[in-house]
Amino acid sequence: MENLILIIKSASLIAIFYSIYRFFLAKETLFSFNRHFLLGGMIASTLLPFLIITKQIVIAVEPIKDSTSTMPISQNIAFNSAQVEIINWWQVLLVIYLVGAVIMGFRLVFQLLSLQKLFKKYEGENTKGFVHIKVNSQIMPFSFFNYIVYNPKLHTAEELTFIINHEHVHASQLHSIDILLVNIFLAFQWFNPLAYLYKKAIEENLEFMADQKTTSNLPNKIDYQLALVKTSSTFTTPALVTNFKQSFIKKRIIMLNKKSSNRKNLFKTFLILPILALFLYSFNVKEKVKYIQKESALPSTESKISGQSTISTKNKTEKIDIMENENNLNNESPEISKEEKSNTKIQDVKIIITKSTTKEELEAIKKNLKENYEVDFNYSNLNYNSSNELMGISISYSDSRGNKGNYNISTSKPINDIYISRTEKGAISFSNATKNEEEFEMDFDENGKIHTEKARLTSEAARKNVDARRLEMDKMRNKMEERRAEMEIKREEMQARSEKMQEENKLRNEKIAEKNTDRKGQMMEEFTKMREEMENKMDPSKLKTITKDMTDADLENLKRDFENDNITFNYSGVRRNSVGEITSIKLKLDNNQGSKSNSNVNSDSAISPITLGMDKNSSIIRN
Repeated sequence: MENLILIIKSASLIAIFYSIYRFFLAKETLFSFNRHFLLGGMIASTLLPFLIITKQIVIAVEPIKDSTSTMPISQNIAFNSAQVEIINWWQVLLVIYLVGAVIMGFRLVFQLLSLQKLFKKYEGENTKGFVHIKVNSQIMPFSFFNYIVYNPKLHTAEELTFIINHEHVHASQLHSIDILLVNIFLAFQWFNPLAYLYKKAIEENLEFMADQKTTSNLPNKIDYQLALVKTSSTFTTPALVTNFKQSFIKKRIIMLNKKSSNRKNLFKTFLILPILALFLYSFNVKEKVKYIQKESALPSTESKISGQSTISTKNKTEKIDIMENENNLNNESPEISKEEKSNTKIQDVKIIITKSTTKEELEAIKKNLKENYEVDFNYSNLNYNSSNELMGISISYSDSRGNKGNYNISTSKPINDIYISRTEKGAISFSNATKNEEEFEMDFDENGKIHTEKARLTSEAARKNVDARRLEMDKMRNKMEERRAEMEIKREEMQARSEKMQEENKLRNEKIAEKNTDRKGQMMEEFTKMREEMENKMDPSKLKTITKDMTDADLENLKRDFENDNITFNYSGVRRNSVGEITSIKLKLDNNQGSKSNSNVNSDSAISPITLGMDKNSSIIRN
């Protein structure tokens, strides 16, 4: 149960951080800060549940008076009642959680092995500290640490330039670390829907960062946005990577054109501090109660004679308060014999062992009984649960008068309080206190055997207890059968729902794919219209065309025409086929007023006509 509480605390914290991000930071362009905020949320959600703040409370209690009365018991030395085995639903939930976490862990390892297999399959080329891997499969460009993977046949030279620069940003800023951490975190929070949204938020923010950095030095962002649209295809992308294309193309374009946010908006995140403080105070503060014994105004006669030692562990702090009023028995009446003194001491023995008693406290009890009462006290078979609560113990004792005895208890839940005191005949009595049960007491003779009459009473009581528990077990068995039948029905219903959901998901994915295709075509049309509008606004006299049949002299004449309009035009990398047609050329335009444009055009046969134009406000290089 303790482990599940820690997991629930972690899930609650991730919900707090995600809410702050979604409502106050998601629409801001402070991408670097958002990255640190989201990573800090994961780390805090992992560590803070283990932070325990201890608050100590001191309570004064009345001193325990000597009494020969015994406490009722539910379990005793000689007769171990049958324990009712019931389903521990906390353990069932913990097992289900661990199975899910293991499955997610294997999934993560499999994804890493798949990446490693891909990297080994193709030979990489080291370029300025980055390893470029060119593949021939239908796969979207992506990066993983310093590995950049792409298929050059699927993109134009201009698109490849944007793609590679974009992935260089991912690699240089180590975005793969964020992806790995959030996937590891998701393996432990697999049951939490907000954890998946948190992972998506991290991936989106990393793409915004890379887009912002890539376009920071571009004179015109339209070409980059057009490249985003062109690459929004249905090609596969490996897991655990940062890739140039994501399904939120429209959102990326909006963020690219959004005005930079004011850094004063960061003060919104300070809201997280009082929320975390309230969370820690509500769920991570453990009250430590310390009980102290009030001083009695008038010392009792018995304490004057022998002194009193009370050992108690019945409190939340798991402390032992050992209070002794030591008096020198040699100063009392000389008529008191040594045996009477020993008997008087034993009468005052009062020990309470609770579920919170620790091994150190048992050692203190053992030492106190040996030094002050000449009683050899031993314990063994200690059994604690995950909350450090005592669930089983074996106790034995012997004293100087020849009395001896033992006590054993082992349960599936924390023990009830065990009381140890002296009987009228000088033997040590063990009793286990529970409410609303008949009172029993175990006495031992000098040979450590149970007195016959009390053993008989105890036997009858135990038999009745066993019969009552047997009836309870039968009732529980019937209930379990009913629950099992209900669970089987629910399982069948869940299986039917799962099949129905799979069918619906299949249809939904088909619709989404169709919708994405339509959206891609629509966006291409919009960009085409934008180009045409820019071209229409430009003076037709300033538009030039390069065809495949142009000679070097024609290109030089075109260069001079641009110079007459105060526009610098340069070309390079001209390649021709066997019949003299241009197959490749690099173009640059500069209006000498701060606006520049460039393009690389390649073709397997011959280039298509290329339209060139530039004025004060816009430029065109289109084929």
